[in-house]
Amino acid sequence: MLNKINIFNLTDTVKHLTLWNALLFIIILIVFNIILITLINYILHENIDARLKHEMENILKSFIVEGDSIIIVDFREFEERDLKEITDTPYFLQIYNKSGKIIITSDNIHLYQPIPFDQNFIPDDFYFEDVKVNNDRLRTGYVSILNEENEYVATLQLATFEAEYTVIMQRVLLVNILLFPFLLIFVLLASIFLAKRSYFPLNKIIDTAKRISSANLSARIKYDAKSDDELGKVRDTLNNLFERLGNYFMQVSLFTDHASHQLMNPLTSVKAEIDFVLRKQREKEDYVNSLKIISEQIDRMIKIIKSLLVLSKQERNKDAGRNLFNLSRLITEKTKRLFSDDRLIFNVEK
Repeated sequence: MLNKINIFNLTDTVKHLTLWNALLFIIILIVFNIILITLINYILHENIDARLKHEMENILKSFIVEGDSIIIVDFREFEERDLKEITDTPYFLQIYNKSGKIIITSDNIHLYQPIPFDQNFIPDDFYFEDVKVNNDRLRTGYVSILNEENEYVATLQLATFEAEYTVIMQRVLLVNILLFPFLLIFVLLASIFLAKRSYFPLNKIIDTAKRISSANLSARIKYDAKSDDELGKVRDTLNNLFERLGNYFMQVSLFTDHASHQLMNPLTSVKAEIDFVLRKQREKEDYVNSLKIISEQIDRMIKIIKSLLVLSKQERNKDAGRNLFNLSRLITEKTKRLFSDDRLIFNVEK
């Protein structure tokens, strides 16, 4: 079956379905990337925040607070390479007092530049945020420094590069840019193929329906599908239509045969009388008798035609959706009047 499906012969329906699939794919890709970036952002920030918090706790242990003074008791923490140089993962330390004046900084701040801060901000606990310095993204943590009386003395600020975050985001963006054209082409081809394959059974049913004509109304569409399936419903609907058409054509044929037979006898009589009169010169009485016979036969034809018209009208009314047909009313109110001069006896149950 696959070799019969030409994916490059596109109808408007297939084109619309393909465009909708491509649009859906783009939306799904965008949503997927938003979720992916959100998860990466959360996981990386959790990792960076944990490292910053651990380093900030070690720094807090390296000094004591007396009143409004901060006294460093362990200089080893400040001698770490990440606080003295700009490494792959440096830590930029700044401690500023209540008035916003920086009182302690790490050595590598002088190799880089001061990290901006809001001197009116006093964190209740460890607090982390993203800070943009020039073209660098820094993850910055804050914690309040309190004295023995639990009074606020200063704020410790510790920042580090979000290099890992930047690299991963760049890679995600690069992968999307490189894969998107190929994925889009794949989705378009797959959508076209699936659309053509989905409509293949319907086209098969249409081809079968085209082969059914007035001379071949006994043929039916044969397609293996359940009655509640969409294609099964199409098959059954068309087969029911062909069934009704077959019955209709049969009724038309019977109607035509009946009308031809009923009209042939009076027409033959009229033709015979006309031939009789025209064959030679006749007496006046012969002409009168022939004209009477012709008039009687014409009246008979009129009655037959009226009867046929009544039956045709009832058939049209039935096709228009009437399910009940009152035969006794038709005979007593319409048909009986047409044959009132023929001495017919009607006995019809209501």
